[in-house]
Amino acid sequence: LHVRQPIDLSSTMIQNSLRRVYLLPLVSIIACCTLNYCESLQNSLATKQLRHSYTKYAQHNSFQVWQQRERNEIFLLKDTKDKNEETSSYKNSDSSSKGIVSSLTGIVNLFMGEGAEETSNDSEAVFVGAPPASPKDLLEKIRDDYVVNNYLWTGDIFLPAFEKECRFTDPTLSFVGRDKFVSNVKNLTPIVGFLTGDGDASKEGGGCRSELLDISVNEEEGYVQTRWNMIGDLNKLPWNPKIDVIGRTKFWYRSGGNSAQSTGVEDGLRVYLYDEEWEIPASRALLQLVTPGGTIKNSLE
Repeated sequence: LHVRQPIDLSSTMIQNSLRRVYLLPLVSIIACCTLNYCESLQNSLATKQLRHSYTKYAQHNSFQVWQQRERNEIFLLKDTKDKNEETSSYKNSDSSSKGIVSSLTGIVNLFMGEGAEETSNDSEAVFVGAPPASPKDLLEKIRDDYVVNNYLWTGDIFLPAFEKECRFTDPTLSFVGRDKFVSNVKNLTPIVGFLTGDGDASKEGGGCRSELLDISVNEEEGYVQTRWNMIGDLNKLPWNPKIDVIGRTKFWYRSGGNSAQSTGVEDGLRVYLYDEEWEIPASRALLQLVTPGGTIKNSLE
């Protein structure tokens, strides 16, 4: 007798349901990045051409034709002037980029939930490990966050090294809360994993990686500085975009005894300000989502 193996319908249904959840925020990401960004650059001839052709693509549903026609116009778009000269920070990046990312973050968190922010007041006791005891120790913990934890994509940071009310700032977002940072990044992880075809963006050797280019500590001023390259091949999208951003981050630290927060763990060094800058304007980094990989370079050179 031939015995048929049972089909795990529940698992299949869950996977299909999750894919639908992933795609809805993704469509919003593409629409917002294209339309809102093009609106902010409506005086640019290259942008007008891009919008016109994007409309044709939507009408005729022929991506290959659209891609060939627009390859030259995209390179014109790269020459668009930005307020930033060398690096982009939250202070000097354009308001359109900030608005787009803020909206997209809200959409993703709406569908994926913000469970990390709902941790109890005693959550410090759950985190394994004591805060770093010295600047060198802090540097090593931060190094592991890049090299081992791939934290730029996973949000997996060494939590005891950060104050609960640490401020996180990059060229497009600025907010207070260590748990909120973890939640924001972790909510994107399954979506990115789906788009890269890995299923898990945190897998070693996968389509998303955090490359640590340099790390140093300035004990006199009190910060650890890193230079890194965030790379991700979103090969599930038809135009094969590639996230490729080089940035610098300063982790400003102070003694736990000087912190305004009171915890039940031993004092040590904790990061109270996470200040991230990119070596390309925020607007160009966002354009990487809607252009073929390699179109927008990771530096201004």
